[in-house]
Amino acid sequence: YLSLHLTILCGPCDSYLNWPFDNPILICLYDNSAKQ
Repeated sequence: YLSLHLTILCGPCDSYLNWPFDNPILICLYDNSAKQ
């Protein structure tokens, strides 16, 4: 089970972005438990 919450905060470059924010967001999960 995995739960994610994404919050977009106000920033100084907001005037350059289109709102509502509809750009793709990529989330990558890596297995760091394997020893090399």
